[in-house]
Amino acid sequence: MAMATRLFDAVAPQLALERNNRARFRRRAPSRSCLHDLATHPSPRDRRIMPPVAAPGAGWARERGTRRAGHEDYTLNWVLDSALAAEIRRRFSSGGIEPSTLRG
Repeated sequence: MAMATRLFDAVAPQLALERNNRARFRRRAPSRSCLHDLATHPSPRDRRIMPPVAAPGAGWARERGTRRAGHEDYTLNWVLDSALAAEIRRRFSSGGIEPSTLRG
């Protein structure tokens, strides 16, 4: 997590960010880096068995369509609609971080 913050600090001066946005993005960088590959499949071949994003109950998918759900979709599901979401709210909402703010 410290590496994500250091990377953000190295890149941020090159970005045209307002001060409040820069602080907010800096706070989110560590949690986003930890959650990025949360639901990565063991093998790209595993994608063949994933449900289509148009399947019932897949409202958490990144975008609708006919493609199969990917690990980013499953990560969103866990971050937005699970016990993890409740824990993120409990621990970080006072700092302005909600599960939906980690969506990207």
